[in-house]
Amino acid sequence: MKKEIIGLRFDFEETLLGSASGNPEIHEQFIASKAPTTAETAEEVAAVSDETVEEMIQKHSTIFPKDETGLFIWNYQMRGCFKENLHALITLGDISHVSAWSYKTAVDQYIMVNPRRIYLHAPDGTIIQEPSGTLQRSMRVDTLQGPRVALARSETVPGGTWIQFQVSMFLPTVGPRMKKDGTPRKAPPLFLRQNLMDAIEFASEQGFLQWRTGGYGRFRYTETTESKAAAA
Repeated sequence: MKKEIIGLRFDFEETLLGSASGNPEIHEQFIASKAPTTAETAEEVAAVSDETVEEMIQKHSTIFPKDETGLFIWNYQMRGCFKENLHALITLGDISHVSAWSYKTAVDQYIMVNPRRIYLHAPDGTIIQEPSGTLQRSMRVDTLQGPRVALARSETVPGGTWIQFQVSMFLPTVGPRMKKDGTPRKAPPLFLRQNLMDAIEFASEQGFLQWRTGGYGRFRYTETTESKAAAA
């Protein structure tokens, strides 16, 4: 089994919008429930549960999680970004060895992101302590009662914000493993390094986090000196 560690830095060229719910109860039920353990769910609820989110307007906003160090995003949000854009490449036919039915499992089992809290940095390298503002926009949604228009509000950080993190990829070994009868075993759905980099390139054009379809969260990416091959 082989593993490669890829160090990445995203420099956001456009405004980035927070995507965590400002309502702790909603966050606990629908978002933090994706955390692997009950302890981590409590950790995420605590990151959005403070005095400021008790106001009604804040409870209807999407925000950035925050702790004593500053604003951050969770590592699983990055893995969600990978899933979305790897699936797009599968749909386009650029990836054929992983199916549209197994790509989520491939990311969950073989692609890890560290650290758990990925802090947002200002251009001077300091960790951002507070959002720079808010963005309000109307959203058209289809419901059982027909089309409706709702108002959405999100915290923002400006272009120039950057993040840095590591991706650990488990890579396929050379040659198929053999069964006892001498026939090759079916290979697990593993993504290749180039697949991940193509997905990041795709994401950089589309955007990251909330309202990315509007071009928010577009970024430039660079590999850092942390990238290296390693034996697992």
